[in-house]
Amino acid sequence: MIDIFFFEEVVGAGFSSFVGNDESYKMSIDQYLIERPTTTICVRVKWDSMKDAWIITGDLVLVDKSKIPKFWDIIIAIIDGNYTIKFLQKDNSWKSFLRAANKDFQDIYPEENLEIFGVVIALVRKY
Repeated sequence: MIDIFFFEEVVGAGFSSFVGNDESYKMSIDQYLIERPTTTICVRVKWDSMKDAWIITGDLVLVDKSKIPKFWDIIIAIIDGNYTIKFLQKDNSWKSFLRAANKDFQDIYPEENLEIFGVVIALVRKY
């Protein structure tokens, strides 16, 4: 666990006074991002199928394997033994399929069962 200083004010175009070293302003990033530590893992993203959802190669996503997925959630799915990150969607007949956030990628309709590995709960990007 890493404690960092939490600046409670919303920051617009400027920056107000810094909170300094006051211990009451410390927070843990992992406690903020992860609700269920025993079922949450970190996955590094590769490729650009989700770029229009602002998820790009090199990003880290936190995935909760116990969360029940809903339509429009971003999920990690397993298709033919390969992992992929996509939106969970449904068609007019309520059949589940996967949709990329990049027009260059086609929708994926699993032939049998759609295996959902987990639901993406957070994105971490280092600049």
